[in-house]
Amino acid sequence: MIRDSGFSGAGGRPPALFFSLALLLLCASAARAQDVPLVGPARNVARDILLFPVEFDPALLVPLTVVPQGEIEAYGGGLTGSARAGFRVGDNSYGVTVSGPLANVGDAWTPVEPMGLQNHTAVRLDLTNMIWYPKATAALRNALGPDGFATLTPEQREAVRNLVSTGEGVKASWAVFFNVSYKFSRDDFTYADAPGGQTKTAFHVNDAATATLGAQLFAGRGDPGYFVGISYIYSSIFHDNAAVNGTPVGVPTKVREDTFEIDMRRPLAQGRFGVSPAVSYDLWTNKWTTIEASAYAFIPPAAALTNGVRFYAAVRAGYKKDGPGNFGSVVFGTLFGRY
Repeated sequence: MIRDSGFSGAGGRPPALFFSLALLLLCASAARAQDVPLVGPARNVARDILLFPVEFDPALLVPLTVVPQGEIEAYGGGLTGSARAGFRVGDNSYGVTVSGPLANVGDAWTPVEPMGLQNHTAVRLDLTNMIWYPKATAALRNALGPDGFATLTPEQREAVRNLVSTGEGVKASWAVFFNVSYKFSRDDFTYADAPGGQTKTAFHVNDAATATLGAQLFAGRGDPGYFVGISYIYSSIFHDNAAVNGTPVGVPTKVREDTFEIDMRRPLAQGRFGVSPAVSYDLWTNKWTTIEASAYAFIPPAAALTNGVRFYAAVRAGYKKDGPGNFGSVVFGTLFGRY
């Protein structure tokens, strides 16, 4: 016969079970005490180090950053340029990009700009929302002190940068981004109803819109990891018809496209270099139509980690099926500041 010793709980359960549960709760509480949510200016520093490398887009095709940026892109059809600025409110950021042709650009569409407006002076408005839950380690809390979550001295800022860069200051292995944008231009088109007929002028709005859902994955120990994004791109662009004696004949033709794109960004060496492949699927023809890849490097590489004016160069190359075929471009750009 088994006797009750008086130390069992209800139902005869041994006290070891309750001690084990209590120990687990204490360990969980201790873990939560060591890693607390990162807020304030230190969070901005951590975001700059851990997220900026995956937010950065050298060609400003799907820009997620708010750092002022300018770039010039040379390709087979000519030369285009873009300039961008923005601001951040919490985890929401708002940006404006102005772009357009600079020299020797014809009317023929090229796949260098998926939205199809590289031949037009256009304005792009975008909104990005981010979901990110970084945790401050005990080492970072000690460096910040009691007031470090509210304000940072220059010495504390540098200490935060060092701890985050080495992977000792923040625990954050993922982040989610949602970006929407609208790009438009207003252009005049001159044409004739018939060869040799009287010319007419018509004004049309060319526009494009995108929605991108992306995620940063496998970040840690100072490594920004990977960015994988899925985009839907809508565009409605007017084009001149074939010309006779230098004058297009017939009203401009409206070309609409709906494209599904998957792209990946892989920063290397804490963002000093990076590669980015992408593929596109045409929803009208139900075909994979475009494959491309790009690579960039800051000049010099150490400039990627500085807080001043930074320069970079990039190359892009790809192939568009049922279109121009092979294409490529060279990008030169600059960033002004970090955060």
